[in-house]
Amino acid sequence: MRLRFVLGCQPGQRPLDLYLARDLGAGQTTTSDSTSCNKVTIPLQRGSVHIPRPHAAQSSSALRSRHLSAPENGAPNRCYRSNVTDEPATNAARLQARAERVLPGTAGRKRQMLHEFMADFPWFVERGEGATLTDVDGRQFLDLMGAYGPNLLGHRHPRVEQAAARQQLLGDTMGGLGPVTIELAEFLTERIDPIDWVFVGKNGSDATSYALRVARQATGRSRVLIAEAAYHTAQDWGTMFPNGVPEPHRMLTSRFVYNDPESLRAAVAEAGDDLAAIMLTPFHQGFYEQPDVATPAFVQAVEQEARRSGAVLVLDDVRANMRMHPSGASHDRIGIRPDIVCFGKAVANGRAVSVCGGSDALRDAADAIGYLGTFFGSAVAHAACLETFRTFDDEGAFDRMLDVGERLSKGLSDAASSADLTFDVSGYPTMAMVHIGRQPGPYLDHLWAAGMVRRGVLIHPTVAWYVCAALTDAQVDTVVERAADCFAEVAVEAADRERAKTAGG
Repeated sequence: MRLRFVLGCQPGQRPLDLYLARDLGAGQTTTSDSTSCNKVTIPLQRGSVHIPRPHAAQSSSALRSRHLSAPENGAPNRCYRSNVTDEPATNAARLQARAERVLPGTAGRKRQMLHEFMADFPWFVERGEGATLTDVDGRQFLDLMGAYGPNLLGHRHPRVEQAAARQQLLGDTMGGLGPVTIELAEFLTERIDPIDWVFVGKNGSDATSYALRVARQATGRSRVLIAEAAYHTAQDWGTMFPNGVPEPHRMLTSRFVYNDPESLRAAVAEAGDDLAAIMLTPFHQGFYEQPDVATPAFVQAVEQEARRSGAVLVLDDVRANMRMHPSGASHDRIGIRPDIVCFGKAVANGRAVSVCGGSDALRDAADAIGYLGTFFGSAVAHAACLETFRTFDDEGAFDRMLDVGERLSKGLSDAASSADLTFDVSGYPTMAMVHIGRQPGPYLDHLWAAGMVRRGVLIHPTVAWYVCAALTDAQVDTVVERAADCFAEVAVEAADRERAKTAGG
């Protein structure tokens, strides 16, 4: 068993079908290697935890997990059976059938191998409360995913909801800015250095695309550098999904390898005197890869190259803001001074708000940009955002999430060790991801996540968890108890696969 934060594996995109097919194809196996070790060290913000690990031993569990494999020829999994004549048995299945007729992309769930594993994942949710979710079939889950980031304080936090309700009585989108929007902008410029001005949008793509437009206006240049497999926007300039995007829309964006100074320098050199911006995230997770945090050497290289080339340094903090530093700004955690910072996801505890803030040096460029949205002036969302920051401070939410993340990571690691499984947690305590087995490959991770979902714990095999401040110690203990049973199931599958590999080879 190994538990680690900050370190990650080599970044890079791998399409989902190829990624899973490597371990799910006919006759292929994944090794789970349990070798002896005296102890492991967990680097955390507040010291290290040393966890003894016993020598490897054969699992005594007689529990045999069901072998899960990819559906063939787009066959439906056991939850979503919309292409058969029988009436769907669950509310989720009925909603899936309806969604396939009117929402593009939803039918693709059955063609993705991930969803054969995650057949019980709550794709349709009825309500949220604190750290729990209830799906449309009445199943309740302990929520470790935090709506992929926005659930910071807990679903429907009373203080945030009351602030939103007070503003709703006055109005929401009214064709002009409300006083609360000015109050929010003043609050952010006073709180977060180096922000001197603020643009407020709805989605992360609004903030990052606005930042890039400001950088191009300020420099008179065109090109932007972003990391391999980084997700910065749904818009054409940086989307990870090429379908429907003309090549000319993508050709001004180049990529470098995250945490690789030499790769960054080569990309800067290739861009030459047309480099407008270098954009990076403090917390990087390439698609279907382990998370990583920017290293000091990489941060230094980014700053040096930005200053030397005259490019605008943009920090995309949409994913990690509020989860890496008590100020809410992750650049304080990694020690970088950006020209522009982008926030989103968690800043309004579930409401649609994103923020782009920059330095005085870029104010004229920002003033020149026309970037408008009908609902950018949503006073209700802005009131919720302001109250989220205040509650975040008053309730010590950052320290609470850090405690929860550390407690969860250690508990899961102890449970995995008891099952003789090699186990990694990578990323940051508040945003981390599980990997089982020493060899790269998704099979055991998917098996474990699917087992946890069946046990009422919402976790994802390819996306980092986002714990919220509402998660109690008792709920974390419940997660760990259910994980121990799930690890025992996975250990049997891992041992069987190892024996099959040995016998076949």
